[in-house]
Amino acid sequence: MVEDQRQVITDDWIKKQLTDKRKHLLICLLLLSIILVIVSIFLISDINDAVSIIIGVAVLVIFIPIALYDLIFYLYVIQGKHFYIIEDTLEDIKYDVIAFGARENGFDSALKHRLTFKKIKKVFVSAKSRNYKIGDTFYIVIPMWIIKNPIALYNTEYYSYRSN
Repeated sequence: MVEDQRQVITDDWIKKQLTDKRKHLLICLLLLSIILVIVSIFLISDINDAVSIIIGVAVLVIFIPIALYDLIFYLYVIQGKHFYIIEDTLEDIKYDVIAFGARENGFDSALKHRLTFKKIKKVFVSAKSRNYKIGDTFYIVIPMWIIKNPIALYNTEYYSYRSN
């Protein structure tokens, strides 16, 4: 009998992986938001310059909700283990150019793989990702959150899942 060489993953292991990925990003985001709040307060306090006030308020109105969203997502979904795992089969792989921001000559873009699954439809992953094949089965981590975008993919060829 051949021993299973796949790595066994559990909810706790997935939580640790997600925590390790997001913790440094979250710390940088929180430090940046604190700096931007302080700069915004100084800009807003400069009553003589309307442009400074507008920039200060814009930073507070746009950036702070993003930082709060990421913090709440981290605390609720990842630390609270409010996610579930589904097993799904890869049906199609395409290369897509995803536009993600305006630029002088058009849009900045990135080459992404669009993975199409039977149950959850499409997921975009980095083009430098592993070699996936049509028919591969994955464990897909879905948050119990407002937006149900997958937050991690684990190929069943390399991982086996055991619930806690």
